[in-house]
Amino acid sequence: MRGTKTGVTTAGSLSDWVGKRVAMVQGWGPQGITTVALGGLEGSLAALRTKQVDSLILATEEGYQLEEKGEGRIVVNVGKYVTDFHTHVMFARDELIEKHPELVKRFVDGWFTTIAWMKANRDKTIELSGKVLNLSATVRAKTYDDEIGMMSDDGVFLLQGMASNTTKTQIDPWFHKYIFPNGELPSMAQLGRASTVEYAEHPTAFWLVRLMDLGFVIPLALLVGIGLLRRTAGADRGAYAFIGTQTLLTCAVAGMALRMWVRDDPAITAPLLIISTGGAAAFILLYVQTVRTAARGMSHEAAWS
Repeated sequence: MRGTKTGVTTAGSLSDWVGKRVAMVQGWGPQGITTVALGGLEGSLAALRTKQVDSLILATEEGYQLEEKGEGRIVVNVGKYVTDFHTHVMFARDELIEKHPELVKRFVDGWFTTIAWMKANRDKTIELSGKVLNLSATVRAKTYDDEIGMMSDDGVFLLQGMASNTTKTQIDPWFHKYIFPNGELPSMAQLGRASTVEYAEHPTAFWLVRLMDLGFVIPLALLVGIGLLRRTAGADRGAYAFIGTQTLLTCAVAGMALRMWVRDDPAITAPLLIISTGGAAAFILLYVQTVRTAARGMSHEAAWS
């Protein structure tokens, strides 16, 4: 494809960007592939037939449809050059989210429930799509197999899909013209530095957590564990105190997690809820067992005395 003219929909469109991206990934430079804005499919096919362009960047199903008709063939799937890329994103107005959060939540839940059903029911999905897509069953099946794995199960954004590999100090002319004036796609390093802003805004909480972990929890756990292994006098009492304290902490965390879950806080997820409540339950059982063991030991000593 190097040095060729490739048809795209419009200047600044996704297909235009993809053509330039392929050239950059291949090391051909921004002019390695010349993109030509041709508009819709019919105009693009006319340009291809009259050899005004050498190739077209099209949607997957359009490529398979042309192959089926014998009017073209798919040369390469650009997915191998454009990885971890967020093509479609859901948006909602702040006003809608604030006034009707339950409506937004139902829509998002319905979307991901549908995606899960589609992934679990290939044949039925292909059949139903025929009612709205003017494509043959063969094309629909090939498109399903190519694209269903790209559909997100949870909507989580991938950091590598929102950042470039290098930090730039100059504005990208294409980005400036078609995406955002004077804007630039941040690099992984820049996003990493930005993620520490919340800690900078709350340094007390940040250092308090680390003080608890590094200055109390870890050292005390090591001391108690070594003491128990060596049967040091008083180690058992240290174990009671340590396990009891951790039980209170994990129960507090589990309580906060449950409260966030009840209030539909987006910061809490099912795995986090299960881990926090499961951890609290485990510490409760451990503490109860420890107390029972200690009580039996005291009763045994009292009987012998």
